[in-house]
This record gives sequence, structure tokens and C-alpha cells, in this order.
Amino acid sequence: MRNPWLDIPLQDYEGHMSLPSVGQAQMLANQLGLLIERHAPRSAAIIGCAGGNGIDRIGPGQLERLVALDINPAYVEAVGTRYANRVPGLELCRADVGQDAISPSPYERLQSPRLALRRIAARVRQGGHDVPRADVLRRLVRGWENFQQVYRPLADEWAIYDNSGDSPRLLERWP
Repeated sequence: MRNPWLDIPLQDYEGHMSLPSVGQAQMLANQLGLLIERHAPRSAAIIGCAGGNGIDRIGPGQLERLVALDINPAYVEAVGTRYANRVPGLELCRADVGQDAISPSPYERLQSPRLALRRIAARVRQGGHDVPRADVLRRLVRGWENFQQVYRPLADEWAIYDNSGDSPRLLERWP
């Protein structure tokens, strides 16, 4: 079966993600910028880079290497066109994460689902979108299971952070 992401034009994806009622484009960009600033990695990967998904938040010299991966070759091409001169060490990959080995970015956990729900409520008070409680709980469980069962076994290196406080605290790293 053909992956539906191969048929969604980038303009449609970005238009949808940037709608005020969706708010995902801004959130993804803010989170990527925050993670790069907070962890100061030498390299990073964006799995599902679409047309950038926050690459514009990476300042000059913040990374030595950035791998931008997406299943849609048009999305990957757009990232190259938009950011090749802005981000030194940009590597573009067209891959299907269901079929190809990948190395995940740092995994951030929370001590409790209640904290995730409080953070979402705070974001809603600031004009962001809500996420149903059942979705939050399902995603927390599924995200951790996917990290343990799918990403970690495939990764050359990984790190787990507790993101419950003001700044992430390293819990575990490999190798």
C-alpha cells in the first residue's frame, strides 16, 4: 500500500499545520529551538522534516550536523532549497522510518501524566490548542513503548531525559 504522505503537497501540509486552530507549525518550531538551546547538541535529526518544521529556529553555529529526514522526496527537496546555505552540515535523507534504521533525538519523559495535562492547560490559556486527556495518556504510553521497543534498538546512541522540572535531567544514555 502506498504511503499517504507521498501524496500530500507540502503547501497543503504547511497550510494546515500553521492554521491558528491547529497551531502545530509554531509549536514544532518552538520546541525544536528550545531543545537545541537547552541541550546544545553537536548534531541533531528531524524525523519528519516536512518543509523545515523548525529548522529556521536553528541559529548559525548551533549545530555541526543536522539530518533532515522525511518519506516525501518533495519535502526533503524543499528543505534543501530553503536551508542548504543557512545550516552547515545539513544532510538530507528520504527514508521510510517503518523500513529504514534511524537514530532518534533525545527522548524526554515526564514524571506523571498529570504534569503533561497541566502543561497543555497552560498552553491553552495562552491561546494554544487543547489535546483530549485520553489522547495525552495514550501518547505518553505509546511514545515510551515506541522508544523502548522500536527506536532504542535501532539507534547507535540515545539519551533519556526527565523533563518534569525547569530543565531536563539526564536519566540514562547509551553508549
